[in-house]
Amino acid sequence: MSKLVYKGVVKRTQADEYLEIINSGKSPANISGWKVTCAGSVKQLFTFPKGTILEAGNSFRIYTNEVRPETGGFSFGSKSTIWNDAGDEAKLLMQQEVMFPL
Repeated sequence: MSKLVYKGVVKRTQADEYLEIINSGKSPANISGWKVTCAGSVKQLFTFPKGTILEAGNSFRIYTNEVRPETGGFSFGSKSTIWNDAGDEAKLLMQQEVMFPL
């Protein structure tokens, strides 16, 4: 995670709040199934869809309730604020796939 904008300018809903994640590695990352939460809240949960690849050096933003294709097009789809205006804690939960030989 590289940035959390927890106080949006859109009145009441703060739809423009966002969390940004960046791939600072040298190869693409498959982040399908990874989850973002606000302090672990089950009500405030976003899951990256299947097939989501974050290219090396690129970033995605997850907005409270806006869809901006130029930053990945991801949104919690929440009708109300997600992040505490005084600061908050975000968690990124990585999905790990375990392969068993047959």
